[in-house]
Amino acid sequence: MHVYFSTIASLLVLAGICVAGGCENPASFKKCLAQTRAEVNICGINMTCKCLRQENVVRCYEKCGDDSYYRRLKLGEKGQQQIFCSQKQPGESEDMPIIGSEGGPVDQKSEKKPDRP
Repeated sequence: MHVYFSTIASLLVLAGICVAGGCENPASFKKCLAQTRAEVNICGINMTCKCLRQENVVRCYEKCGDDSYYRRLKLGEKGQQQIFCSQKQPGESEDMPIIGSEGGPVDQKSEKKPDRP
């Protein structure tokens, strides 16, 4: 029984190595996904912004070749983009919001009113 579990564990490790090797540079791929997904999240509820930024997430998969695992993941990301794009609202800005803009002034010194004489 122990040999059976060891064999399965070994196969899973090998499968993981093959999957990780599907992209030219796995570290760069992971960094690309982390950065572009963070940009999508910064958009908040602005679907126009999310639609445009999700395209960058899809582009992270370009250097993964024809690996079937990454093709499926890319299709999932494209599907997410279609959802965002289908929910765009007229007049929504394409720009990402400035972090801190929704919570009041970022620099308290610039908001200080001059003393009256």
